[in-house]
Amino acid sequence: MKNKKLATFLISMVMVTAVVLTIGLTTAIHPAEDQNVSFNVPVDVEEGTIVYEEQSVRFEPLGEDAVVIIDSNGPDGLSTEVHIYPGNGEDGDIVSGTVQVGEPFTAEVEGLDGRDMNIVFEPVSDGSLSPASYEVGYELTVSSSEKVFSGAPLVVTIVLLAFAVFMLLTVNMNDGKFDERQLAARGEAAMNSFMVSVLCCVAIGLISKGVSSFPLSVYETTMVVAIVAVTTFAILSDINDAYIGIKERRRKMLILTWVMAFASFTGACMIAVGMGFSYDMARTALIVGVCLVLLAIELTVKTIIEKRGDRDEES
Repeated sequence: MKNKKLATFLISMVMVTAVVLTIGLTTAIHPAEDQNVSFNVPVDVEEGTIVYEEQSVRFEPLGEDAVVIIDSNGPDGLSTEVHIYPGNGEDGDIVSGTVQVGEPFTAEVEGLDGRDMNIVFEPVSDGSLSPASYEVGYELTVSSSEKVFSGAPLVVTIVLLAFAVFMLLTVNMNDGKFDERQLAARGEAAMNSFMVSVLCCVAIGLISKGVSSFPLSVYETTMVVAIVAVTTFAILSDINDAYIGIKERRRKMLILTWVMAFASFTGACMIAVGMGFSYDMARTALIVGVCLVLLAIELTVKTIIEKRGDRDEES
């Protein structure tokens, strides 16, 4: 029996570890964030020529390759010659092109080899503008192939693995606290909660494919499925007196559950006021509150039934 429990724990731990480590490591090493820059260049159009101060933008090392998107706004008749140089520009420009007003310019820059990148802007008039002072605005977005390391995902990964060990040990080492009827009830509750989580995942997946913009984030989806599954298991187990500790501390559990439900609703309202209800943390807190209310209602009803049963036995 002990060997079976150990094998069950090890198999479960291997599955959890594989998923958590894969996500944690791939998240810890990720592409650098896009760099965004915007600025304006004053241009004076005179007879037969234009006067301006040459503008250049420098980006720090960007890995091997980069993608540059430039958008400009200003008067029609003014375009911009763009030259992209690696490092200090001694090797010549890698990419040159013309940016037209209102037409985004995209350049794929290769061969940076981890060097800086400089972009030089030279406004050009097509001769249709009358002499006057104008202004051209530029918006740049630079994406690079550089990989950066973040330690936060690894810390979260370690914490999650430790929590997984604790939970799996708790689940696999508590069979001795239950009789055969309770074990059967817990197994039935676990199977039902598993099916609920599977159905939630399938429903969310199918619905998300039918709309162009799905309102739930990955965080929200996973948290909702986990919370609903755990709540289902807790309610079904408690109905059959197969949940650890609730019967002995039912009043404390009842009060704590109602308090946590109220706190979840309060937190959801505060987040919604501060960041809007579309923020995933607000909706997740709301769903947590709903699940806690359902659990609290079950605990309340079960408490009333047990008290009536105790009075009937005394009489």
